[in-house]
Amino acid sequence: MTDVTGEVLLARVRTHPKMLFWPAVLQLALIAIHVVIALFWPRSTGVAWFDEWGQAGAHVVVAIVEIIYFVVPLSKWWCTVFTLTNLRVERRWGVIWKRSREIPLARITSVEVQQGLLDRIFGCGTIVFHDAAIVPPADYGPLDEPTGDGPMVGVRFLDVPRVRSFRGLVDQARFGQSAPRG
Repeated sequence: MTDVTGEVLLARVRTHPKMLFWPAVLQLALIAIHVVIALFWPRSTGVAWFDEWGQAGAHVVVAIVEIIYFVVPLSKWWCTVFTLTNLRVERRWGVIWKRSREIPLARITSVEVQQGLLDRIFGCGTIVFHDAAIVPPADYGPLDEPTGDGPMVGVRFLDVPRVRSFRGLVDQARFGQSAPRG
């Protein structure tokens, strides 16, 4: 897809779905809790308001937990997109307040790939694009998220699926061919 400026979309990906594993497990447990409440709630306790509203209140509490621990992470996952074009890399995120951070390919000084054991199993990883225009402070530590309070250097794509393939696309866009891996 090419636009008026000659920009060509090379890849657009979301965070790896492994990010949804624990929220999905919790959601299954919460569904089981709904079923248990529906089947085993006492019919009569002798307290009128509790008999009338107790079961509904318990379902509402479980539903609030579902929203916080399943719907919110799912929405964040769905609304976070990593984009690579022939001119720039961009990360867009935010459910209600949309934000983005981008770096032109010409200003990228280095590309870092981080993979833990689970990341290697799933074939995903984190890619950090370091920007020539941003100078980290002397006490520079680990990269913080764009919403964090610490220093931010470049753009960070968390849990990119097929991270090595994505890195190859970045190298092709930056250098015209795959850069050698040392």
